[in-house]
Amino acid sequence: MVSNVSTMTRFFLVLLIALPFSLFSQDYAGLTKAFSHGDASAIANMFAEQVELSIENDVVSESAIDSQKELRTYFMNNTPQSFKMVHNGVSGKNVHYMIGELTTSKGGSRITTYLVEKGETFEIQSIEIEAN
Repeated sequence: MVSNVSTMTRFFLVLLIALPFSLFSQDYAGLTKAFSHGDASAIANMFAEQVELSIENDVVSESAIDSQKELRTYFMNNTPQSFKMVHNGVSGKNVHYMIGELTTSKGGSRITTYLVEKGETFEIQSIEIEAN
């Protein structure tokens, strides 16, 4: 009986630890698909109210709506062909990040996306787009 309780306790502990990572992996998959297709609307659905957007060293902090317009313009001028996530993780301040390589009609770019946990979802706090 004690063994069953201990096993159940461990199971629920693992579940509690793994669930946020499982939810976040769904967000990674959605972001990867959105970047691959240049879908600024899908990316903007994850924006926080204010987003810091850096496109080739031009840094602006704007509302989610304005950031979506800037991102849409970037994708119109740099038609995405593919996106590959190369790394992801969590910083010491519990900020999640995803680094990927975007191939466009004009070459390659490195995209770093920073997200913060908001309830059961994650919001994009910042996106950095740097030409390779």
